[in-house]
Order: sequence, then structure tokens, then C-alpha cells
Amino acid sequence: MIFGYIFEIQVFRTYFLNEIRVGYKGIYSNSGQTSIYFILMLMYYAHQLIFKLFNKWNLIKFFIVALFSLLIGTKTIFFFLPLFLVYYLVFLKGYKKKYTFIGVLLISLLYISNYRALNDKVFGQVSYFYQIYLESGFLSSFTSYRNDLFLDIVKNNVAHFVNYLIGGVDFSVKRSEMAFIDLWLFFGPIGLYLYLYFYKVLFNFKFTHHFYWFIILSLSLTIFFADEFVLNANVPILLFLISSYFYLHETRNSKSE
Repeated sequence: MIFGYIFEIQVFRTYFLNEIRVGYKGIYSNSGQTSIYFILMLMYYAHQLIFKLFNKWNLIKFFIVALFSLLIGTKTIFFFLPLFLVYYLVFLKGYKKKYTFIGVLLISLLYISNYRALNDKVFGQVSYFYQIYLESGFLSSFTSYRNDLFLDIVKNNVAHFVNYLIGGVDFSVKRSEMAFIDLWLFFGPIGLYLYLYFYKVLFNFKFTHHFYWFIILSLSLTIFFADEFVLNANVPILLFLISSYFYLHETRNSKSE
């Protein structure tokens, strides 16, 4: 990803057909899947830091993962990171911590040292989505036309009325690329309920900290506008492994108490 960014290697780009949008996924096969990987890695290191399970390098690892995630250039990352920042400042009282000021200083120095290059890329991204906003409206800009894909499915009868009850829409023909909507169209409401019930069972342990609620709510909001949990089995498997780690930590804590 670093080599792709520095040397502008096309094969490592996130968006091959869009020269305006900037991002580098490196050797990962799918940018959306990569975004969720990095979000889960951030949550893992955040858990280490919040519950003081870390060594002195974990804070550095967290910042490295956060910095690399920006290189991907997907709106999934740009949507999640502000959510985490708000959570950190409000619920974890990050505005009182010295690491916050150190982080702001380092980011400011990084931005100043790369002012021209970063400005070109940032303003290029913003102007691209602003143009979509002018042409198609806020929803199309915010969802990258996913709302238009859903409306197209409805208007062109790709999904018939019975599909809304029992599912059965052919994803090879059309999909909205929004996880919960695609699950509803593919499995129907019963299948969607069973799918979500699986995750309820997965997180079926006592939450002793608001961090776990943040995970559930932020992931739910994030994947609503992404479909990697539906299309890639690796993503929920990784979530399962990390959730199992959280579960073991909570179990040990409850026994020690």
C-alpha cells in the first residue's frame, strides 16, 4: 500500500476505473473487504488500549493501522474513523489525555510536510463527491449511487413482490451493495432475521463496557452502506475470532470479580 501510494502503482490502486478517486489497497483483492479488515484491526487494538492489555508498542500499532487505513481511500473508512473519533473524545474522555495532543501534533506535522500532495488528493476527492451531489443529490453522493441501484431494482422489477417476502433476487443480475437491503432481497425477512440472530448469539455475553456497544452500533451503521459481510466469508470469520477474544476477556474478568 505504501509503495502503491509513493510510486502511484496502478495495480495496487483501489479504483482502477476512476482516476479522480485516490486509494491504494496493496495486494488485498478487494477494497471493501480490506476496509472492514482494517476497522476490525482498529477495534482489536482499541480494546487492548482501553482495557490496558497492551505493551508499549500497541499504541504505535494502532496509529499505524489508522494511517494505513486512510491509504485505502474508501468511504467506509472515512465514515468509520469520525465515528471512532467522536466515541474516543466523548465516551473515553480523549480530550483530557496527553496522547490526543501528541496525535494532533504528529498529524499536523505530517500534513504540513506533505501539504501540496495531500491537498491535491483531498480536494480531488471532495470535488468528485460534490459533483455527484450537484448532479444526483445528497443520497447518491453519500451512498456512491447505492440508493439509485436499489431504486433501479424496484423500478425494473428485478425483484418481484414475492421476493420482498421470501427473497430470491439474483445478485448476478443486480444488487444494491447495501448489506441489510441485499440480505432482505436475497433471503427475505425471515432469512434476514435468522442472519442477524446469528450475530446476536455471537455477541451473547455480558457487556461490562460501552466499547462493546460502540462495536455493534458502529459496525451496523458502517456495513449498512457496504456489502462485504454478505459477499465475503472471510469478514464474518474474522469478526467471529475477534468476538471470541472479547468473550474470553470478559469471561476472565467476571471470574476474577
